[in-house]
Amino acid sequence: MRSELHWRPIAGFIGLDLITYLVLYLLVLPPLEPAARAADPILMEATSYVLTAVRIGFIGAIVARWVRTKHGLMTRSEAIPTIVVAAGLSWLIQMALNFFIDLAMGGLAWDWAYLLALLQWVSFGLVGALFVSPGPSESEDDVIPFRFSARSERGAASLFLVPTIAILVGASLAVIVIMGSATNSRRAADTAADAAALAAGKVWKDTLHGKFSAALSAGDGHDFWGLVGTSLSYGLPYNAMQSAASDYAQRNDSEVVGFSVDERRAAVTVQVRHASDSTGETEYRTSMAESSLAFHSGLCNEWGTIGYKIDGVCVTSSPEDEAEDDSNDESDGEDPGDDEEDESFELPTGLSDWNVSVVLTDAG
Repeated sequence: MRSELHWRPIAGFIGLDLITYLVLYLLVLPPLEPAARAADPILMEATSYVLTAVRIGFIGAIVARWVRTKHGLMTRSEAIPTIVVAAGLSWLIQMALNFFIDLAMGGLAWDWAYLLALLQWVSFGLVGALFVSPGPSESEDDVIPFRFSARSERGAASLFLVPTIAILVGASLAVIVIMGSATNSRRAADTAADAAALAAGKVWKDTLHGKFSAALSAGDGHDFWGLVGTSLSYGLPYNAMQSAASDYAQRNDSEVVGFSVDERRAAVTVQVRHASDSTGETEYRTSMAESSLAFHSGLCNEWGTIGYKIDGVCVTSSPEDEAEDDSNDESDGEDPGDDEEDESFELPTGLSDWNVSVVLTDAG
């Protein structure tokens, strides 16, 4: 068995790949883009695989026929090195084009789909080559792979090429749809868990914002400082938070099956269950997500205790309490009635504005 590289067929593979790619994705598909946007993403991804399989499969068959016509093909395996090298070089050229496009758009990112594309280029090219019947080279005057004559056998094997690739593509499409449905179900469960956790956290944040606003409008220091030192769980709108989580889970066709609050970390954990019947039977997928309150300014959290952010420091106790302790220690029997009346209350300097956000600390 002789396994040689034939560079003219390799160049032909690369040229046909680039030409068909440009024609398909620059001329044929762009007019269909509005309809594609409304289609299911999984279906569109599967369609992309089908187009790649058909395109590369026929290119592989044409190149293998080229090798047989010019050099002879005693066994199909003799075309494997040429097809593999041609597919690898063609993939490398397209990846280089993608690299320069990403570079021009200002971002570079590795995607494991690139390796999957290499596998597609090689495997579908080999599948197309397998359906070219072996045989000796033909006359030197008739070496063009697209020219057919009555005495030539070329084209006979192509009758089996179309249905075989169709079967292969159909099987691949079935696998993609099944895997895509599972991926969709998992993504839906994750989305529902994330939305539910964020919704519950927002209710908690809004409640704290109301308390902070009420403290700012207080007329005396006792009401203002009465908020600090209290627990984050005090007055926690637990039922409202759970109701918001359930509402957002239902919007994503899921239900809340677990709900918990950690006041020390100001975190909410939600577990949801999503039902799907993609395989004809109802299957359930669960997902868990956690959101937490990020205290940037205004209020702060000291392991479950509310404080004010003053001059960048979390203050969890009233300075009036400290002043009373000091006055009691230094008191030597003076008449308290001689003390001057308290001046009108003013907000402490350095108190920062409200800035508390809800973030996903553990996405589904």
